[in-house]
Amino acid sequence: MAGATRVRIPAGFGAEEWPRRPLPRRESKRLFEPGRVTLDDRIVSVWARLVDSGRAECPVCDGEMVAGSGCRSCGSELS
Repeated sequence: MAGATRVRIPAGFGAEEWPRRPLPRRESKRLFEPGRVTLDDRIVSVWARLVDSGRAECPVCDGEMVAGSGCRSCGSELS
């Protein structure tokens, strides 16, 4: 049959119940825990230190980053 679409019925549902019976609500999981340092926080902090002092700790390898030339250890750059 050309153009047929397959529908996957969620576990716990019979073909006659789907889609009339609502799906059970699941508690959503957080992408990160509040209070922890996010990648965005880390990059913004490094960027601010580079602007203020011209030097910062590399977020990739923890080497020394220098404004305008990047990390001396791994070559990473923020641009």
